[in-house]
Amino acid sequence: MIRYALFVTMCIAIVSATTPLVSAVMHQDTAKQESDDAPIEIFGLRIGRDTLSKSESLQYIDVSYGMSTVDRQGFAKTAEAMPSYRIRFGSESRSVSATTNIMRSEQSGVSLDFLNATPLQGDATTGPSTRVSMWSLSFDNSTGFAYDLGGDASVVLSHGGGGMWGWLDRQSMAVTDTQHVVDFGRAMRFGERSTAGVTVRLGSAFSIDMNADWSLLYPRHQFLQWATSHIVEGIADGIVTTLVKRAGVKSPGALPILHFLLRNGVAAGFKLLRTRDMNWPFNSAPPLSVITYRIGFGMAF
Repeated sequence: MIRYALFVTMCIAIVSATTPLVSAVMHQDTAKQESDDAPIEIFGLRIGRDTLSKSESLQYIDVSYGMSTVDRQGFAKTAEAMPSYRIRFGSESRSVSATTNIMRSEQSGVSLDFLNATPLQGDATTGPSTRVSMWSLSFDNSTGFAYDLGGDASVVLSHGGGGMWGWLDRQSMAVTDTQHVVDFGRAMRFGERSTAGVTVRLGSAFSIDMNADWSLLYPRHQFLQWATSHIVEGIADGIVTTLVKRAGVKSPGALPILHFLLRNGVAAGFKLLRTRDMNWPFNSAPPLSVITYRIGFGMAF
């Protein structure tokens, strides 16, 4: 959790250091003269029709590499980091405000992940180490706001998440881990994922992606408790989203950073609560927690 928070803080520091436009935009005067054209609302900002620079729909694909740590309540210690590989593809919608140079990006896609086998724990007294590989298939959406740097270059700060299905391939198990791993069997298990991302677009087509993912894989799916838990999270996220949009109207330059920090903060908080009880606030079994830090290369067309 601390490393997850540090990742978010580091990303903000990078953006602030490399994008001098941020401070200038945040203090610009957002007042504008009334127009005869009726205003329209774009990502929570009320702007005139003449301020919409462009809007486009694209397809994207990206590949990434990262390191993942696997843990579950009851493990004697957190697993050592294991290599993780991902391929992701889907559709993206982009719109840019000409008055603020802030772009909104919405992505919907599918990703396939593979976590390579690595020892989880075990020593001479417990027998062989627990070694697992993990495959996961996820369907997620993300929303991000970007600072337009000109020339089709931009820095996008995003929040995303969605449902996933994963399955473990056990190769060996330590005695102390037996029940904690056997709970998941060899069948596909339902789970969830949230992602905090920073994307540096080098042009309209190419990008470098840096992400922190937090995934929870459930040993079983209890629909009513799961639905109630996510309704509570949805209410909290809705309140935060509304506050971010209102703040963005007064200070458009702050919108990307506030959206990134607050929405990802809510998601991380609920993930932390669910590491002990997967259907918090209900008493329930602990999930398998997978935190991944990755960097990748993307292409839009």
